[in-house]
Amino acid sequence: GDVGEPAMVLGLTGEAGVEPQVVVSGGTVSAMARRSGAGGWLIFAFNLERSPVRVRLQPRWRTEQAEDLFTGAELALHGDGFELEIEGWGVAVVHCAEPA
Repeated sequence: GDVGEPAMVLGLTGEAGVEPQVVVSGGTVSAMARRSGAGGWLIFAFNLERSPVRVRLQPRWRTEQAEDLFTGAELALHGDGFELEIEGWGVAVVHCAEPA
């Protein structure tokens, strides 16, 4: 199981000024981001559940375009984020282009 209660740990890290690079809403998904060698950012999103899940990912940086690298589909931006579906136990990789 978890080493710490997630709500408590997130509260403590938030108080310390540590914020996630990508905010995840709508499912049990863990996301991490890395700079892309092609420019912009890559987001790796892992579905930690058996069932497919639809989530909203909201990067902390400004994104001009988001592309699902497995399907090649451009993801519609809504405000400062986008939604995608991830299969059970699956992973998504999204390239986020920054404005020029």
